Amino acid sequence: MIELNNLIDGVTAIATSMGVGVACSGLKTWKQQILGNKKYEISIETLIKLRILLNLVKRFRAPFIPASEAFESYKTKKGVPLDLMDSKELDQANNYAMESRWAKVIEAFSDFESSFIKLEVIFSEKKLNESVGTERITEVLYRLSDAWRQHTYYLSQLEKTTLPNKRMELDQKIETVEKILYSHMGTEIDKELESYYSDFAKEFKEHTK
Repeated sequence: MIELNNLIDGVTAIATSMGVGVACSGLKTWKQQILGNKKYEISIETLIKLRILLNLVKRFRAPFIPASEAFESYKTKKGVPLDLMDSKELDQANNYAMESRWAKVIEAFSDFESSFIKLEVIFSEKKLNESVGTERITEVLYRLSDAWRQHTYYLSQLEKTTLPNKRMELDQKIETVEKILYSHMGTEIDKELESYYSDFAKEFKEHTK
């Protein structure tokens, strides 16, 4: 009887041990599945935010500002309706519209950067490729901001001078920055951003396998 009890206890111990082992294995698998799902979810979320950012950059670089957008931007900024017959107010309205577009770009970049940081934490076991670092986007946004600032300055200087040589020089400078600022003047910015998006998508496809 004692031997039988010992046998039963031994079998029970083995079964218990096996059960714990199976449970631990199942828990590990479940944990990996959850982490894998989380990686996928945040990767998709980040890609979506990146696409939103790129679309807003394209909108910022669009050369045409609809009258409705200019009117709304002016009213929001000044609190009074835009006088469509006043050329100075129209110029101001267009500038306000550009400011509004740029504010949305910066907000979208902040959202994207926040998601990117989450990805860096989740993918901590695998270092992300430097080619998808946010520095590439930051550099593009800096160039756009700088081109916008220079464009505004050169236009103001153009209004102040009547010297032919000076006006020609300013016209050349304006044309140069407009190739960065406006999509119809230059496609380099668009190509860089789409290349970044492509590299970004490939990188996280590798990490979520």
